[in-house]
Amino acid sequence: MSVNTTNFYEKRLLNIVEEMAIASGTTVPDVYVLDSELAINAFAAGFQLEDAVIGVTRGCSERLTRDELEGVIAHEFSHIIHGDMRINIRLIGIVFGITMIAHLGEIILRGGHSGRSRENKTFLLGLAFVIAGSIGTFFASWIRSTISRTREYLADASALQYTRNPDGISNALKRIGGASVGTNLESANANEVSHMMFGSSSTGFFASLFASHPPLEKRIRKLQPSWDGRFLPSLNIAELEDKPEQTASAQEQSNNISAAMGFSSSVAAVTHQQLEQAINHIGQPEPEHIQYAQQLLKTLPFAISKGLHSLTDAPLYMMALVFAKEEDLQLQQLQLLSQHYPHTDTAAKVEQFANQIQIAAMPDPLVLVEIAIPTLKQGSLAQRTKLEKSILALIQVDKKISLFEWAVAAIIKHYFNKWAETHRAGKLSKEIKQFSSLTYEIPQVIGIICRVSGMPAEQQQHCFATAMLKLNINQDQLPSQLSFQKLYRALECCANLTPGLKQQFINICCYCIEFNQKVTLKEAQVLRAIAILIGCPIPPIVNTSLENR
Repeated sequence: MSVNTTNFYEKRLLNIVEEMAIASGTTVPDVYVLDSELAINAFAAGFQLEDAVIGVTRGCSERLTRDELEGVIAHEFSHIIHGDMRINIRLIGIVFGITMIAHLGEIILRGGHSGRSRENKTFLLGLAFVIAGSIGTFFASWIRSTISRTREYLADASALQYTRNPDGISNALKRIGGASVGTNLESANANEVSHMMFGSSSTGFFASLFASHPPLEKRIRKLQPSWDGRFLPSLNIAELEDKPEQTASAQEQSNNISAAMGFSSSVAAVTHQQLEQAINHIGQPEPEHIQYAQQLLKTLPFAISKGLHSLTDAPLYMMALVFAKEEDLQLQQLQLLSQHYPHTDTAAKVEQFANQIQIAAMPDPLVLVEIAIPTLKQGSLAQRTKLEKSILALIQVDKKISLFEWAVAAIIKHYFNKWAETHRAGKLSKEIKQFSSLTYEIPQVIGIICRVSGMPAEQQQHCFATAMLKLNINQDQLPSQLSFQKLYRALECCANLTPGLKQQFINICCYCIEFNQKVTLKEAQVLRAIAILIGCPIPPIVNTSLENR
């Protein structure tokens, strides 16, 4: 689905997906609409966070209220964050592989008919393949359905936790029960992917025998024990078109985004409580994170929002993020851009967009990168390569790199590399199950965090040694050779840690950042960048003081 769509329902869908992505700290996934499917259904697919996609049927996007659609999308984000989508794709491969054994047996049997005697070794071999494949398919399908039903309950519960709106996800299920179209898809191969869907996508004896989803009634009662058993009637599409979403007023749009979110534009520090709240909700965004995302998107100036969804302007906004504030450096960067993009207005636009971002005074400009990712992904390999080189050249104008500049460049490089990998054949990276397998890489990451903390040398050394002890790595001296380039390579390796170890690693990074009892906003941004690069997304750091007023 185009990020520049003008369709009301598609714009609403994209807005909800962006909100959920920002709230969970993940990149905004690609969104697909199954135009020919009028049933109410959705799915999430992909092997990792970087290549995740969300698909919804036309019926799902048009026959649900905003709260109900938000509940469905939150359900699918749970599958993305908790790795269910990777399990689902592997289950497809396992069942298909076992089924192929039976198909191979059928081929052998058909070939055996040309012989004079059916009691030969070829016939017996084919029969054995058919029996083994059929039995294997039966049990594999049973296991797949059992796993799927369990994960659906968990995803429903997660959606409720994310939104704290029991009417959202439960009313979506009630709407399915009251709609004549239900969740069944028209596609002949719907049963093959039924376990990936929000609701069962097929009917029939085998679909019932290997049900991939619990009954609607049970799912609803898990969410609303006092449910009266009544489903909701099908929604009149005209009801939504007559009631478009409320947009921010001109006065609201002109308000400073930081103030709207409870931040001061001059804030350069993050409280211990704010950082702890974000770390404690890895993979479990709370309603305040969704409210943060909603308010941020609502108050984001229209020009910036439009630009981030434009294939022409989105790369320029990424360059604008690293545009210098000093006039002498700005002149050098403008000259460099004129050389990289001759006979265009690129340099002037980057300067203009940088001013827009500065005026917006966002608490965390890194979120602009996350919003722009789906648009940047549409660019060609040559365009992405040129953008990456241009950003690095802009950063190197002053012969040094700041924490924020590294975070922007590293996140963009990370996604560009991941997209390239999805088009190359090769093995999936093997999971690393112990920190001792990364005795070079982990000290590089912890060492950089200690060095940029501003702590005295002795305190840096003490912090590093304590962190290594907590990770059971036998190294107590800070590495003498540290660089941002080595940091990026080290994080690429750390991305192969198991999910549990990733969270432990992020906790240690947080411990080091807080070691001197002070946390700067730039340090928090780097922590978020580290989390993105290793595939352990951290929700945004929200000023909770608003909740206590």
